Amino acid sequence: MEAKIKQNEAFMAVDESTRQCAGIIAFSKKNNRITFFGVSEASDLISVGSKLINKVLEQLDTSKDITANVLRGDIEPLLKEKKLYQQYGFVVYNNSIYEAGVPACMMKLHPKF
Repeated sequence: MEAKIKQNEAFMAVDESTRQCAGIIAFSKKNNRITFFGVSEASDLISVGSKLINKVLEQLDTSKDITANVLRGDIEPLLKEKKLYQQYGFVVYNNSIYEAGVPACMMKLHPKF
C-alpha cells in the first residue's frame, strides 16, 4: 500500500464523525485495474464502496477493459462486494483464480462506446 500511496494510486474514505478509516481502494493505471478494495465492518459497504469505485473510475482509462479480483464465497461481505461491482457493469471474466491461496474471480468492466 505504501507504494500505491507514493504513486498516487490509492484513496481512503474517512468517516467524518469518528475520523476513522471507512475504506480504502488501490489501483494500477499501468494495468488499468483495481488492485485492492476494502471497507470497514463499521461502514456501509455499498455507500462507501460506491464512493471509492467512482473515484477510481475517474482515474482509470474507461475506453479499455478495467479488471478487479474479487474473493469468492457465500459470506455477506463478499456477496455485497461482487454485487457492487456488478452494479457498475463488471462481469465475471475468470471464476477460477486465487488471491494468496483464496478462491477469487476476475471481474471485468468492458469499455462503453
